[in-house]
Amino acid sequence: MSPGSRANTFERTFRTRLARAPTPLDAGAVASVLATVAAWWMLRMPFVAQPAVPIELPEAASAEPVRYDALVVAVTADGRMFAGDRPVGIEELARRFEAAVRERPDVTVLIEADRRVPHETLVRIYDAAARHGIRRAAVAAQISARAPPNPLP
Repeated sequence: MSPGSRANTFERTFRTRLARAPTPLDAGAVASVLATVAAWWMLRMPFVAQPAVPIELPEAASAEPVRYDALVVAVTADGRMFAGDRPVGIEELARRFEAAVRERPDVTVLIEADRRVPHETLVRIYDAAARHGIRRAAVAAQISARAPPNPLP
Protein backbone atom coordinates (compact mmCIF):
# COMPACT_ATOMS: atom_id res chain seq x y z
CA MET A 1 0.00 0.00 0.00
CA SER A 2 1.16 3.41 -0.74
CA PRO A 3 1.83 5.90 2.02
CA GLY A 4 -1.13 8.01 0.92
CA SER A 5 -3.57 5.16 1.10
CA ARG A 6 -6.10 4.95 3.86
CA ALA A 7 -5.51 1.37 4.82
CA ASN A 8 -3.25 2.29 7.75
CA THR A 9 -5.47 4.98 9.24
CA PHE A 10 -7.51 4.28 12.26
CA GLU A 11 -10.67 6.12 12.85
CA ARG A 12 -11.40 6.73 16.46
CA THR A 13 -14.48 8.09 18.11
CA PHE A 14 -13.93 10.08 21.26
CA ARG A 15 -16.55 10.22 23.97
CA THR A 16 -16.52 12.47 26.96
CA ARG A 17 -16.04 10.74 30.25
CA LEU A 18 -18.34 13.09 32.16
CA ALA A 19 -22.06 12.62 32.04
CA ARG A 20 -24.14 15.63 31.07
CA ALA A 21 -25.31 17.55 34.10
CA PRO A 22 -29.09 17.69 34.60
CA THR A 23 -30.61 20.99 33.52
CA PRO A 24 -31.57 23.18 36.48
CA LEU A 25 -35.10 24.56 36.72
CA ASP A 26 -35.74 27.51 34.50
CA ALA A 27 -36.05 30.63 36.69
CA GLY A 28 -38.74 32.10 34.43
CA ALA A 29 -40.93 29.02 34.73
CA VAL A 30 -40.53 28.93 38.51
CA ALA A 31 -41.41 32.64 38.78
CA SER A 32 -44.45 32.13 36.59
CA VAL A 33 -45.74 29.26 38.70
CA LEU A 34 -45.15 31.19 41.93
CA ALA A 35 -46.94 34.25 40.54
CA THR A 36 -49.91 32.13 39.51
CA VAL A 37 -50.12 30.49 42.93
CA ALA A 38 -49.84 33.88 44.68
CA ALA A 39 -52.58 35.38 42.48
CA TRP A 40 -54.86 32.41 43.14
CA TRP A 41 -54.21 32.65 46.87
CA MET A 42 -54.91 36.41 46.96
CA LEU A 43 -58.14 36.02 44.99
CA ARG A 44 -59.35 33.35 47.41
CA MET A 45 -58.76 35.59 50.46
CA PRO A 46 -61.81 37.29 51.95
CA PHE A 47 -61.68 41.03 51.61
CA VAL A 48 -62.62 43.18 54.57
CA ALA A 49 -63.85 46.65 53.77
CA GLN A 50 -62.15 49.25 55.89
CA PRO A 51 -63.47 52.79 55.87
CA ALA A 52 -61.25 55.39 54.28
CA VAL A 53 -62.80 57.97 56.58
CA PRO A 54 -61.21 58.25 60.05
CA ILE A 55 -63.82 57.09 62.56
CA GLU A 56 -63.48 56.09 66.20
CA LEU A 57 -66.33 53.63 66.70
CA PRO A 58 -67.96 53.26 70.11
CA GLU A 59 -67.28 50.02 71.98
CA ALA A 60 -69.87 47.34 72.65
CA ALA A 61 -69.66 44.00 74.44
CA SER A 62 -71.80 42.26 71.83
CA ALA A 63 -72.85 42.87 68.27
CA GLU A 64 -74.73 41.16 65.48
CA PRO A 65 -73.17 40.75 62.04
CA VAL A 66 -74.55 42.77 59.13
CA ARG A 67 -74.65 41.62 55.52
CA TYR A 68 -71.52 42.49 53.58
CA ASP A 69 -73.54 44.24 50.87
CA ALA A 70 -75.14 46.74 53.27
CA LEU A 71 -75.27 50.40 52.27
CA VAL A 72 -72.59 52.00 54.46
CA VAL A 73 -72.92 55.57 55.72
CA ALA A 74 -69.94 56.96 57.62
CA VAL A 75 -70.22 59.97 59.92
CA THR A 76 -67.09 61.69 61.25
CA ALA A 77 -66.74 63.38 64.64
CA ASP A 78 -67.34 66.79 63.07
CA GLY A 79 -70.64 65.61 61.50
CA ARG A 80 -69.53 65.11 57.88
CA MET A 81 -71.36 62.23 56.14
CA PHE A 82 -69.89 59.87 53.57
CA ALA A 83 -71.54 57.28 51.35
CA GLY A 84 -68.68 55.01 50.43
CA ASP A 85 -65.70 57.37 50.19
CA ARG A 86 -67.66 60.34 48.84
CA PRO A 87 -68.89 63.18 51.02
CA VAL A 88 -72.67 63.62 50.90
CA GLY A 89 -75.30 65.82 52.47
CA ILE A 90 -78.57 64.54 53.90
CA GLU A 91 -80.38 65.28 50.59
CA GLU A 92 -77.88 63.28 48.53
CA LEU A 93 -78.03 60.52 51.13
CA ALA A 94 -81.82 60.40 50.76
CA ARG A 95 -81.46 60.04 46.97
CA ARG A 96 -79.00 57.18 47.47
CA PHE A 97 -81.42 55.48 49.87
CA GLU A 98 -84.20 55.76 47.29
CA ALA A 99 -82.00 54.32 44.52
CA ALA A 100 -80.82 51.49 46.79
CA VAL A 101 -84.42 50.49 47.66
CA ARG A 102 -85.36 50.48 43.96
CA GLU A 103 -82.40 48.22 43.22
CA ARG A 104 -82.84 45.92 46.23
CA PRO A 105 -85.92 46.33 48.48
CA ASP A 106 -84.33 44.43 51.41
CA VAL A 107 -81.25 46.68 51.61
CA THR A 108 -79.70 47.29 55.03
CA VAL A 109 -78.10 50.59 56.04
CA LEU A 110 -75.01 50.37 58.24
CA ILE A 111 -74.16 53.63 59.99
CA GLU A 112 -70.52 53.87 60.99
CA ALA A 113 -70.67 56.91 63.25
CA ASP A 114 -67.84 58.27 65.33
CA ARG A 115 -68.52 57.90 69.04
CA ARG A 116 -68.68 61.71 69.41
CA VAL A 117 -71.41 62.22 66.77
CA PRO A 118 -74.50 63.95 68.19
CA HIS A 119 -77.59 61.79 68.55
CA GLU A 120 -79.52 64.23 66.34
CA THR A 121 -77.33 63.35 63.34
CA LEU A 122 -78.07 59.65 63.76
CA VAL A 123 -81.80 60.36 64.03
CA ARG A 124 -81.70 62.39 60.79
CA ILE A 125 -80.02 59.48 58.97
CA TYR A 126 -82.49 56.94 60.40
CA ASP A 127 -85.38 59.21 59.44
CA ALA A 128 -84.14 59.63 55.86
CA ALA A 129 -83.72 55.86 55.56
CA ALA A 130 -87.22 55.14 56.91
CA ARG A 131 -88.86 57.76 54.68
CA HIS A 132 -87.37 56.04 51.61
CA GLY A 133 -88.47 52.52 52.52
CA ILE A 134 -85.42 51.11 54.26
CA ARG A 135 -86.58 48.80 57.02
CA ARG A 136 -83.26 47.66 58.44
CA ALA A 137 -80.63 50.01 59.81
CA ALA A 138 -77.74 49.23 62.13
CA VAL A 139 -75.09 51.22 63.95
CA ALA A 140 -71.54 49.87 63.76
CA ALA A 141 -69.57 49.31 66.95
CA GLN A 142 -66.12 48.11 67.90
CA ILE A 143 -66.45 44.78 69.73
CA SER A 144 -64.80 45.00 73.12
CA ALA A 145 -63.86 42.23 75.54
CA ARG A 146 -64.91 44.37 78.46
CA ALA A 147 -68.47 45.57 78.83
CA PRO A 148 -68.93 49.35 78.85
CA PRO A 149 -70.22 50.81 82.09
CA ASN A 150 -74.00 50.85 82.26
CA PRO A 151 -75.20 54.31 83.40
CA LEU A 152 -78.79 53.13 83.83
CA PRO A 153 -79.98 52.13 87.35
